[in-house]
Amino acid sequence: MKRQVIKGIVICVVLVVIIAVIGGVTVRAHKIREEARAEAEREETLRIQKEKQEAMIQKYLQLAKDHADSEYGINLLETDGEDQEVLVDEDNQSVEESEESEENAAKDQEEMNTEEELDSEEPEEDADSEENTDSEEEESEEEPEEEPEEEPESNSGADENAEPEADTEPKENAGPWTEEPTPQTGQKNDKNEVAINSWGDSMTEGINGLGVSYPLVLGNLTGLPSYNFGISGEDSVQIMNRCLAYGNQSEDIVIIEMGDNGGWSDIDELISQYRTMIQSAGSEKYIIVTSTDDPNDRDQIWGYTDEPIGLNSTWYEEAIGNAFPGHVLFARKYLIQKGLKINNIEPDEADLKRAEFGYISEKLRIVEWDNTHLNAAGYTAQAMGIYEFGKSLGYW
Repeated sequence: MKRQVIKGIVICVVLVVIIAVIGGVTVRAHKIREEARAEAEREETLRIQKEKQEAMIQKYLQLAKDHADSEYGINLLETDGEDQEVLVDEDNQSVEESEESEENAAKDQEEMNTEEELDSEEPEEDADSEENTDSEEEESEEEPEEEPEEEPESNSGADENAEPEADTEPKENAGPWTEEPTPQTGQKNDKNEVAINSWGDSMTEGINGLGVSYPLVLGNLTGLPSYNFGISGEDSVQIMNRCLAYGNQSEDIVIIEMGDNGGWSDIDELISQYRTMIQSAGSEKYIIVTSTDDPNDRDQIWGYTDEPIGLNSTWYEEAIGNAFPGHVLFARKYLIQKGLKINNIEPDEADLKRAEFGYISEKLRIVEWDNTHLNAAGYTAQAMGIYEFGKSLGYW
């Protein structure tokens, strides 16, 4: 009897253990299936988000391409003022002024050529004058042959001077490298290639652009390798030090936008940092991009006035423009003038009011996130501004 009881107890215990094991395995299997299902859902969500992001990026790249050779001329402000029609400040040559000066120069040259032809058609008074004329023509024909001989000498001299600076290999940790470098963020594979190097902070990196940044769009517009050396949160000293560590950029086009995160005590110090970067880079082809912060935003380093300044220069825009004449793109002004037009957006009353006070449209930011960074449309318009300005300077 006791044996039967013990045997029954053992059987019950075994059954309980078996049931527990089976139940545990079942629960574990269910948990694994749920985790796999959740992971698959996450991957699908990421895939859809990536596809949407890629589609949005391509949209803005194509948008910029479509407008690349267009003229805009949108002016939201009704008030008179020379600043409304220029791409850069009074101390810099504007795109419109550059085109007018080229047309005037061409007309002057045509008039000079016409006068020379009329003079050459006047009858000679005697044989001596004919001989003198012939000798003068022979001398004029010989002059073009001498000029090419001088040009190679100057060029060869420039090449000899440039040889010691031939090392354009980027230094390690000079920029935000990726595992698979790309022209936007990667390392130069060919040290002799001409590239666009964009130095800055989060505004250059493209925060809030959802994959769109001005270096990316600019590279697409120019067809040149475009390297994004923007790192979020860095001040002007940190940006300058990275640029100095990078080394020679004499063959490249250098673009700098910095100062929003401090690193300078007064505007002269910031200007000095710009000069140091430009001198270290060794490139004569450079563009300085001024801040797009609103002049009344005192939460930011540039905020200082509530007056309706429109397209008039702020104190820092004027100072930087005077320090680097012909090399400054006033991004705030450009975005007020052309930012919406480039993105095929019609300005409303709020945009007109903001333009009157010198603020860019909120349609070019994600104001729910912050009032500093641009959105994809804003960065695309900024890239167009740099592209137009660089084209007027003959950089591409």
